[in-house]
Amino acid sequence: MNLLLFNLVTDADDTVLGFTTDWLNTLSRYFSNIYVITMRSGRLKLPGNVSVYSVGKECGWSRPRRAVEFYRCLARILKRNRIDVCFAHMIPVFAVLAAPVLKANRIPIVLWYAHPTLNAILRVAHWFSTKVITSIDFAYPYKQDKVVTIGQGIDTDFFTPCADHIDLSGPRLIVAVGRISRVKQLDILLDVARLLNERNAGSIRFVLIGGPSTAADADYLKRLQKTVRSRNLGEVVQFAGAKQRQELPEWYRSATALVNLTGRGCGDKVVFEAMSCGIPVVVANEGFRTTLGVYADRFVLPDVLPATIASVIESICTLSKEERRNVGRYMRAQVMTWHSLEGLAGKLHSLCKDILITSHDGTV
Repeated sequence: MNLLLFNLVTDADDTVLGFTTDWLNTLSRYFSNIYVITMRSGRLKLPGNVSVYSVGKECGWSRPRRAVEFYRCLARILKRNRIDVCFAHMIPVFAVLAAPVLKANRIPIVLWYAHPTLNAILRVAHWFSTKVITSIDFAYPYKQDKVVTIGQGIDTDFFTPCADHIDLSGPRLIVAVGRISRVKQLDILLDVARLLNERNAGSIRFVLIGGPSTAADADYLKRLQKTVRSRNLGEVVQFAGAKQRQELPEWYRSATALVNLTGRGCGDKVVFEAMSCGIPVVVANEGFRTTLGVYADRFVLPDVLPATIASVIESICTLSKEERRNVGRYMRAQVMTWHSLEGLAGKLHSLCKDILITSHDGTV
């Protein structure tokens, strides 16, 4: 089975979307050939049966020129290769652009989307798609008639716990990982930091790992930094900046807990990465309930009031070593059950196979 894959960024070094390289490497074992059309390309670390075509954002090309290049790449791929299924990963605009051509060639579209933003492009992409796949409950913001939940695709061989050693002698480290953006509600986390510092001076530190992606994000970061200075939290809150993917496991392993205050409709993969490393997570998104399982009532926040969040963090900080081990083992086991990369690749392949059997003559 040959797969046409639309991707936003294909770059092993990208601090946010570098994980798509892992996806492609794993998917390459399930599909005969994969042809990738990507908005932006960088360092490629892929097997021989994966070919990448960029529309040129890394070259600074304008939107009209990128649109022309998209159709050139698509025409080149379809002329030279038999394509069975198209998988559009978090880029519905490519699905919309390609849909008339793909429909004319009887190539079904599978759309991946896991984000709260709903716009006209997504609505059109939904209409053209045979199936829509998403990571967790509530992560897809539109009609549910075509939706299949298949997990987040976490490389559990990379995001692993440290050796069975838990140090409870120093300050507890609370991390927040991901793009610095208002949707992450990091200003509330600063309120939590102030509250906990007043209660437990010097015993809990916060590290915000990530950087801004837009001008609005950069303004938000400046406001957060100003808040830290005005509240004299410089010794309590650290802005660590964006980190390369290979640096993240060590940060997770050194943390007492990860806090993610993104609301319903966004399955932040950092939550699953942290869980895969065996650390507790505190989340605001109800969509994580299934994965958190027996700990859902304890770690899914009923609200995002600073006092509520602080109370949950304090309860984690007081866990004994044995309790932390038990929580960590359960966290990792849940990710391996629901969100492993191998599991996602297998589910996607099976879904594509079923679509072909249903829509064509049964040959794959």
